[in-house]
Amino acid sequence: MEAIQVTPAWSEIGLKRHVQSWVHLLSLRKRQFTGLRSRTPVLIERENILVKTVETFSELEAALKLRHRVYREEYDIPEMPYELDLDAYDSRCDHLVIINKRSGEIIGTYRLLCSDRHDQFYSESEFDLTGLIHLRGTKVELGRACIASEHRTGATLALLWRGILSYCQQAGASYLFGCSSVKVTEPREVARLVLKLQASGHLVDQLSTSPRGKYRMEELPALIEQERDLGFGSELGGGRTAPISPLLLTYLKAGAKIQGMPALDRDFHCIDFLTLLDLRELSSAYERKFGTA
Repeated sequence: MEAIQVTPAWSEIGLKRHVQSWVHLLSLRKRQFTGLRSRTPVLIERENILVKTVETFSELEAALKLRHRVYREEYDIPEMPYELDLDAYDSRCDHLVIINKRSGEIIGTYRLLCSDRHDQFYSESEFDLTGLIHLRGTKVELGRACIASEHRTGATLALLWRGILSYCQQAGASYLFGCSSVKVTEPREVARLVLKLQASGHLVDQLSTSPRGKYRMEELPALIEQERDLGFGSELGGGRTAPISPLLLTYLKAGAKIQGMPALDRDFHCIDFLTLLDLRELSSAYERKFGTA
């Protein structure tokens, strides 16, 4: 009988993903027995939509499946075991979900990690966060943004942000931060986007943060100078640059600042900007729009 050949892709990558997924699932199951309910619960209800922190493993599983489906469709990530987008941080985080009350379906999710409970963040895998971590006050990391494409309406996004701010208020947070993705990897396009964001005042370098090792785009500084010499760079929205997602635009309009150069995320075929919002300086218009009162 012919021997079965195990390909390197399976033995080195597939097996590793399965083992990692089992470890992460066991961590989640352990938390299920100790209680998934957040110490900072959110529950906001409007007409046919409900925004809440997850309380059951089935809710969390549905959120992880949604992430896997959307990221597979839009970022072409490899298929993950059990069709769950899952990593080591999911068992530490609170998970905010958007539920369609008519169907009971989870249509969006964000995960939140509070510095009062944990001192390691997902963003640290891509960026040196030394300057950010030394800021005084509680910080909440926002990540793994995901809304099903057919439900990306202004109303859904507004309610999601209302839930995020409710969580931050209850946690007594001073800062909200995280990686914000833009679907572009071509270095010259990235350079032009950086110039646009700098010209509009959205991109600053207050904390001297920088991408780590493999996430650096070594050619980017030279390309930025080349494009600047050619006269490229004007206010946000003009010229030819990669489109910014509605989630990131909402973040910026609320008063958030992008901190320094982006990281190149090869797994998701995108760049990530480290984005920081000082909640004490939240735009008054957005405070009225997304206030929890």
